[in-house]
Amino acid sequence: INAEYMGTQLKLAVCLQDKRPIDERKRNRFYSELVFPLDLAVHGEATDVLVMGSFNMWRSPVRLERCVEDSRVFFQTTLYLPAGEYEYRYVVDGEPRVAEHQKTMSRFNQGPCNTHVVNRPDRSDPMSTTLLHVRWLRSTPDGDFVLIEGANGLSYLPSFVDTGLTVRAEILSYISDEFESLVFDLTRAIAPLEAVCRSVSLVGLPRVGHELLARVRWEGGADEPYLLVWSRLGRTGEETRLHTGTSYTLTEDDVDSRIRILCTPTESSRFESRIAMTGLVRL
Repeated sequence: INAEYMGTQLKLAVCLQDKRPIDERKRNRFYSELVFPLDLAVHGEATDVLVMGSFNMWRSPVRLERCVEDSRVFFQTTLYLPAGEYEYRYVVDGEPRVAEHQKTMSRFNQGPCNTHVVNRPDRSDPMSTTLLHVRWLRSTPDGDFVLIEGANGLSYLPSFVDTGLTVRAEILSYISDEFESLVFDLTRAIAPLEAVCRSVSLVGLPRVGHELLARVRWEGGADEPYLLVWSRLGRTGEETRLHTGTSYTLTEDDVDSRIRILCTPTESSRFESRIAMTGLVRL
C-alpha cells in the first residue's frame, strides 16, 4: 500500500505467484476482475532459474518450477498481476538472460530487460469457484478489523472516519470454493492531510455595537488547525490584542481604529498566517 493520508488514494501493488503444480495451475486458473495471469518460462536444462522485474519493483527474485514434458526440460511460473506493461529479466544459474530480439533498456535503470503486456483475458469464467478476492478493512479501537463496505478494488480513498485508524488490504484465494490462503498489507495510522488556509475574511459593519465574524476557508487537518486572534490598531499604529475566537463585538474603544484578525496555524499545521482588516470603526 503506497500512501497513508486522508484524502490521498491508497493503491495496492499486487504480484501473486501461483505455486501449485504446473498441471493444476494451467487447468484451474484463478478468476479475478483485478489481476490476470502471466506465464513465464525458460526452456533448457539448468540448476536454478529466477525472474525479476518491475512487477515487484525489481526487488525479490521469483523462483521458477523445473518441469519436464515429453522429455523436454523447462522452468515455468505463473504470476497474477494488474493489467499493464511489465519489465522482466531471467537469471539462469546466476547469469542474467534476456531475449535479444526483444531487448530494451529498463525505464527504472535496471539495465537490459524484456517487456510483457498483461491484458484482461478475452474469455474468463465469472462463475469460477477458483478465484482471487480483494477486500479492505479498517481497525477498531479494540484492535480488531471490520470490513469497509463496497471496498473491493485495488485502491481505496480514506475519509475522515479513517483518521487515526489502520487500513488493511487483503487478497484471499479460493480453490474449488475452498479457502486456500490470504495475503495482506497494513498502513500506519491514517494521518489527516496537512492543513492549508486558503483565505480569511471579515463579515460585518465596522460600527460600534455590530458583531464582526471571521470566515476562514481551509482544507485538511483533523480539527480546526488555526487560531484566530483579534487586535485593535490605533491611528498611530499601536496594537492592542483583544481576544481569540470567531467573532468580536465592536465597542466605543474601537472608534477611529481598525480591527484586525490574524489567522495563525497551530503547532500541527504549517500554513502561513493570514490577515484580514476592517476600515476605520465609526459610531
